[in-house]
Amino acid sequence: MPGADDAWPVSGYADLRLDSHPKLRFLAATDGHRCSVLALADLIVCGSLRWLIGENEDPEDIGMIGYVYVAPELRRRGIATALLTAANAYAERYGLPAPRHTDDRSPSGDAWARSVGAESASVPVRQREHPLGPWGHVYDREDA
Repeated sequence: MPGADDAWPVSGYADLRLDSHPKLRFLAATDGHRCSVLALADLIVCGSLRWLIGENEDPEDIGMIGYVYVAPELRRRGIATALLTAANAYAERYGLPAPRHTDDRSPSGDAWARSVGAESASVPVRQREHPLGPWGHVYDREDA
């Protein structure tokens, strides 16, 4: 079992809090290939962000955000940005690759990515049906 000063195990999780969203709890978990941060309100997932961290991935894909989701009724409240902040804090704390934006974006994903400092996508953005049903989404890469 790792000591208090050891890096977080890649199969572990962390509980994060952000001053910007005091009523939300952010949980981060990884399987060693991908890392996800979940935003919880009253223990119900209201948002998530996933990015690639694994050594088995194509080096150009490391850090790529593969998925961002915020529940439709909670959008436009800064939760996606808070998820990115929590993901960056988790990555920095445990020495993981930081999440970064991909060019494979939906229209709303492109608008959000540009609002947090990413360059415009170099490929046309498109609307894609979510594979799990009618959930709204920001990013959704089939391979991530």
